[in-house]
Amino acid sequence: QIKNMNPAGPTHFIYSGSKHIKEAKEYLRFLTTQENAQFYLDNNPLFTWLPVSGVKPKESVQMKELNASIKKSGVVMQAAVSYMDPQWMQIGKDMQDMFLGQLTPKQVLQNVDKRRSEQAIAQKDPAWAK
Repeated sequence: QIKNMNPAGPTHFIYSGSKHIKEAKEYLRFLTTQENAQFYLDNNPLFTWLPVSGVKPKESVQMKELNASIKKSGVVMQAAVSYMDPQWMQIGKDMQDMFLGQLTPKQVLQNVDKRRSEQAIAQKDPAWAK
């Protein structure tokens, strides 16, 4: 068994067209102080860990036992690979076509890489290798 890891917590965004970007950034700084993040974690049943320095994770006895029993883990693809989320529906269709014998696994991966490249170029991503 492999445990999937998603190294992200709850996500908040600031609308680039907002008239209150400064205030929104201040609010995000407030949310991510160690004290407030710890309070959120301690009082929210949906999360056992937050990516905020100094925040102590909370794990039930059952989760500790489960984590100890699983020797292999991996990161969830959309959390570790850029430009995956926008193409989930297309990836699903490609995988369906693969299972129906219309695409090979290699073709599925080539399609994923092609779409990632298109999205990176459209975003003018400076980190994208040419």
